[in-house]
Amino acid sequence: MLYEKFFDKLEKVRWNLGTDIQWDQIDPTRISQEQTNLIHHICKTEIGSLFAAESFIRDFYDDIDFSCYVSVWYYEEMKHCLVLKKYLSHLGIEIPEAEFQALRMSIPPSSKENILMIHFLSEHRLANWYRSMANWLDEPVGKDIFTLIADDEIRHGQTYFEFIQKDLERSPEHLYNYLRSAQFMLHPKAPSDIHAVTLTGTTDRLEDPRYITFIDEDLALPGGKDATNKRIYSLLSLLAHDKMQDYASLSAAVRRLKPGRNLQTA
Repeated sequence: MLYEKFFDKLEKVRWNLGTDIQWDQIDPTRISQEQTNLIHHICKTEIGSLFAAESFIRDFYDDIDFSCYVSVWYYEEMKHCLVLKKYLSHLGIEIPEAEFQALRMSIPPSSKENILMIHFLSEHRLANWYRSMANWLDEPVGKDIFTLIADDEIRHGQTYFEFIQKDLERSPEHLYNYLRSAQFMLHPKAPSDIHAVTLTGTTDRLEDPRYITFIDEDLALPGGKDATNKRIYSLLSLLAHDKMQDYASLSAAVRRLKPGRNLQTA
């Protein structure tokens, strides 16, 4: 089971909330109101991991391996919410339980291929956004926190990739559905904030639902998007056994795989 592999692998590199964050070194004078507002939004968005975990258990009922892995992913993701909540608390900003409760929702069912691909891509985007946050912040402990979270997200992206690989080994015909989901997420005209959480509507309930656009566009690290896309297309190429380096080549692969494309009409 991949669950056993990832349980051991992620546990070895997991950071500790109590000992790896220098809480006593936080310097409130080095963080602005704009920055704390943005962290507040990110913290509340991270509660979306709860809704995702619930939907995973429901939609992957017949996949015991992935269902077990959800326990690892969910623990680490909810720790992201908690570490940001504690960080804000040290800055004198409290998020009451009611604010999280107000975000409670259920995610509609979807295909497993769609779920795995969207989260594979979303984890990579999150890693890039959180690295941008770490670069933008001046307060050193906040920088460290977002660096740790970004590293978690890129590891999570790899785990989703391996679950996709496992599924394709058993059901290679699912490749078309995976690449179609990637095509939707990576479309050049797709909103810059497209992500698993924004697709569910969690961010719509926030004061500034488009805050991710600010991170993606205004805070973007030089070359960050290009590096992320390069990695994504490289991994998609491994899945498809077909070289893809941009959206055009992805679309071409989808057209070649379209069911019934090579059937002769009567």
